[in-house]
Amino acid sequence: MRINTLKLIFLFLITASNGVFSQLLYEYNGHPINGGARTASLGGAGVGEAYDANSLYWNPAALSFVQRPTLMLSSIIGWNRETLDNTLSSPPIYIGDKQVIALGITGSYYGKTWLRPFFSYQGIDLGYSIKLHETFSLGLTLNLRYGSSTQSALWATSGVLGGFYSPSPGISYGIVFDGIGLGVLYKNIDYKNSVKYERLKQNLRIGTAFKFPSVYRPPYITISLESEKIIGQRKMVYQGGIETYPLSFLSLRCGLIASSNATAGTVGVGFKVNWFVIDYALSPNSAIQQFHQISFSYNFRH
Repeated sequence: MRINTLKLIFLFLITASNGVFSQLLYEYNGHPINGGARTASLGGAGVGEAYDANSLYWNPAALSFVQRPTLMLSSIIGWNRETLDNTLSSPPIYIGDKQVIALGITGSYYGKTWLRPFFSYQGIDLGYSIKLHETFSLGLTLNLRYGSSTQSALWATSGVLGGFYSPSPGISYGIVFDGIGLGVLYKNIDYKNSVKYERLKQNLRIGTAFKFPSVYRPPYITISLESEKIIGQRKMVYQGGIETYPLSFLSLRCGLIASSNATAGTVGVGFKVNWFVIDYALSPNSAIQQFHQISFSYNFRH
């Protein structure tokens, strides 16, 4: 009798546990991808700096101040190797007296294998910047995204507004309002894949960058700082990074991301050979995000 009772209890636990596990929900947020490995290794503090074509993703208003047209291919590999994000940033497709237009292409994949992912996410990003003064510009980035799973697919659009101010060489400030529009949310419930619209979290980011010396390129040292306020939440995120050039072809970087929930560091390195640059960034702390990122860039003569 006691053995039969134990069998019933054991059978009940198995049935209950299977019911619980069948309700496990796996989610992955498709989102506009931020640009290259250099800024990622600086803690993601890129709003206040105009460096290359990836200003399209950090602050579109800074496109008017970019001095080096760049073609960049960047890849982010998740720590668990279940995600792969690719970004191709082109040099400005139009440069006028006061206006600049830039184009970017992105692709994101989530799953145990990149050849047959559970979820894929492709998009086109169009950035526009106009100089209202020699020291001040405004910008806009429009993101068009297509997210698809094995069972459904949809389109989503979003946008970013930015302002950029550089009163003198080597000193710059930026402000960005992000999260306008919709994103794509991937869900897996009971082994059934689906995608749905997700309202993006709106945030306001303010940043600044200092270069010393301002007339030397590359500068001996760059300091980039940024703060982010998530609208509707009592949450602030602070980001910052330092870059230095111990050798003319070698740059070393480190960054810090701090919020009310966690703190994480980033590190990176860059190698420059003539007009070709390789950048690598590493974020080893799982408290915020773990990833490897590598970027290949070609800087055109200007």
